[in-house]
Amino acid sequence: MTPPPSLSDVPTQMWSNFQAPGPYLHEERLLHGKRLNVRLLSLLLCPYLVFSGFSITSAFYAVHNLELVKAPTGLYCTFDADAFSRYSVPLYCVVVTVLVIAVEVIMIFQFWGIRNAVDKAMPLMKRENEIGCLIRLMLFNLGAMIILSCGIFYVTNDLISWPYMAQSAVPLICVLIFGSQPDILAAWCFWKHPRQTEIPIPSARTDGISDFDPSGHEYMPVQSDSSRWL
Repeated sequence: MTPPPSLSDVPTQMWSNFQAPGPYLHEERLLHGKRLNVRLLSLLLCPYLVFSGFSITSAFYAVHNLELVKAPTGLYCTFDADAFSRYSVPLYCVVVTVLVIAVEVIMIFQFWGIRNAVDKAMPLMKRENEIGCLIRLMLFNLGAMIILSCGIFYVTNDLISWPYMAQSAVPLICVLIFGSQPDILAAWCFWKHPRQTEIPIPSARTDGISDFDPSGHEYMPVQSDSSRWL
C-alpha cells in the first residue's frame, strides 16, 4: 500500500510550487501566512488521507470476508484477496500517474509561455538551458512512464516479470532525479572546502607601527602593504 500515498502528493506539490513559489517579502508573508499554512497542511495530510482511505476500505472488505484473513508470520494480519489487491492499488496509481503527466505537460506549456514573454521583454538577456535540469526532467518522464506501464500491466492481469523488476527500480530513479540537484550535491560533498580568496586586503597602517603579539607578549613590527594600492 506504499505507492498510493507516495504518489498522491506529487501532482499537488508540483502544481503548488509552480503556481505560487511563496512570498519573499515580510509584509506579504504576514498577509498570506494563514493561506500558506492551510496549503501546507493540506499537502502534508494528503498522503495520510489516502492511506486512511485504503486502510478503511481494506478493513471493511476483510470484515465481510473473514475466510480471507490470514496471519502467516504471526505479527500482523493480511487477507488474500486477489481482486482487491490486483485492481485497487494499480488503478489508483495509474490515475495519479496520468494526473502527474498532465500537470507536467501544463507546466511545460506555461513555462515556455513565460520564457517567451521574458525573451520579448528583455531580448538582450542571454538565457541558457541547464543540462542537469534537462537530464532530471528526462528521468522524471521515464519514471512516470514506467509506473504507468506497470500499473496497466497489473490491471490487465498479465503476470510477467519485467513490471516487478521495473517497479523495484523506481526508488533508484527517484534518487537520481531528486538527489542530483546542485544544492543537495553541495551538501553531501563535505570534503570540498570553500575556496578562499587570495586578494590582499589594503591596510590603513603606516610603516613602522608595531603590533602586540599576545602569545609571546612582544611587540612585532608590521610591514604595511598600502604602497601597493597607491
